Amino acid sequence: AEVLSFEDSLKTDLFEDVPEKPVRAVLQRFKKNWEEYPPIWRRTFEDGDIICEEGDFDQTAFFILEGKVSIYIAAQLGHIKSTTRKQRGFFGFLRKHTTAFSKSRKDDSLSDETTRLTIPTDSPIDLDVNDPVGYLHKGDLFGEQTCSNYLPRSATVKAVGKCICLEMIAPVLRAVKENSPRFNEEYKDRALKNHLIKVPMFAGYD
Repeated sequence: AEVLSFEDSLKTDLFEDVPEKPVRAVLQRFKKNWEEYPPIWRRTFEDGDIICEEGDFDQTAFFILEGKVSIYIAAQLGHIKSTTRKQRGFFGFLRKHTTAFSKSRKDDSLSDETTRLTIPTDSPIDLDVNDPVGYLHKGDLFGEQTCSNYLPRSATVKAVGKCICLEMIAPVLRAVKENSPRFNEEYKDRALKNHLIKVPMFAGYD
């Protein structure tokens, strides 16, 4: 990790549309012990490096300065692979002859849960439930929920080629989200979308 100077931190793309005053006020609180406990730092990842891993408890968020990352849900990928693997022997025979019965039971029952075609992640994008892999690029922010609420990482993020990110703690993230028109709009759009897909009328729509 590379610790940026106080002034260099203010000049990063993360604060591009954020008024300097509230950001400076937040960073100023950490200036005394800046080198030992910086509130924001820069990290460089090589192709294939894991930036954060699904299920981990952390307290930081990331902003992509350069490059591209993939975001995926390993558990869901494993489920898809296991359900599409060809069954052999007795269990394959049993599965083959019980599929129709199981399907009819499922079709005949009514579920109160909304059918979701996407999986929410702690990032600007949702993932297709049948292909839970997506990509984030320069200017994208991810890890907000983990950073703000100490929740486990909802997905694994991996560098695709060389990637440079800013990693930050909660006070810095809060200053950005409260003062950045760009991230404010993105948050509102995402909140509205997540609300609508829970409404039966809009189930299945992206």
